[in-house]
Amino acid sequence: MTTHGMDLKVERVRANVTVTALAAQMGLSRQAVWGIERSAIVNAERTAKYRAALVAISTGTVAA
Repeated sequence: MTTHGMDLKVERVRANVTVTALAAQMGLSRQAVWGIERSAIVNAERTAKYRAALVAISTGTVAA
């Protein structure tokens, strides 16, 4: 299944997670997360890491 960056952004916004929090959880810069969200197609590995970071933040298992 193809994942679009806008789909990931919608998931993030619905989860009420900021770009800054997501970037910190993923170990990326805010600009890198912004780039993912603007991508036409996001590869499966990057999509999995993005969604795992969203789950971690939503469940309170945020990395220190």
